[in-house]
Amino acid sequence: MNRLPFLGLLFALLCLVACRQMNEAHLLHLAEKQVNMNVDSVYALLVQIERPSQLSDEERLLYGWLNAYVHYKRHNSMAEDSLILPASDYYVFRNDTAKNLFSYQLKAWYWYWLKEHERCIAAIDSGVALAKALQDTGRMADMLIDKAYWYVYVWKDYEKAIETFRTAIALDARAGSFFSMGIAMGLNKNDSASYYMERSIELAVEAGDTSKIVHYLRNYAQMQAYSFDEPSGAIATIRRMEQYVVDPVQLRMGVIG
Repeated sequence: MNRLPFLGLLFALLCLVACRQMNEAHLLHLAEKQVNMNVDSVYALLVQIERPSQLSDEERLLYGWLNAYVHYKRHNSMAEDSLILPASDYYVFRNDTAKNLFSYQLKAWYWYWLKEHERCIAAIDSGVALAKALQDTGRMADMLIDKAYWYVYVWKDYEKAIETFRTAIALDARAGSFFSMGIAMGLNKNDSASYYMERSIELAVEAGDTSKIVHYLRNYAQMQAYSFDEPSGAIATIRRMEQYVVDPVQLRMGVIG
């Protein structure tokens, strides 16, 4: 029997598999280069990887890390992102400081989605300590903002949330941090809430971010109406918001958040 046609077909199949694996590894590393640039591009590249199980061990860890990154950035459930745990250990071993540092946030949110809140706080505290040691104030502020969020919405501990937001603002005075601080203060019936809400709006106006301006003003109006019983102030804030509204749907009063 002539085995040449069979061997030729086998060789062609092996080449096809090898090419596919090389292509998927290439897609994976292209996705890696988009981290901190465009989360949608990372996602678009990852969904083209049809057989992640055929990636090498190192590549599978990167694949799991990138999926966790996408879910985190898109505020999607991370309950199935268990690969972030061995991936984090691997990046410690590799001394990959950037991925290791970000991994603390990804691990913390993974534990959050599993409702393992003590582990969640432990992970973020370790990340804050590392960011402080590395003098990475931006990442440190990111982690503190996450921690403050959990104090507000998991434990309803508004005093700790306010303290944590204040530390984050001292490191990096972002519009979103002032806004979140204002929300926490409003929930705690703290009269200083209006200062932080107004400051968040000022920063959003300076940045020309219309969607944030509308979002902040709408929530500020809700706070004035429901937390501080100031209907006239709420109406005035809605009037301010109207000048920035493009879509009439934005005028609807939604849930504070």
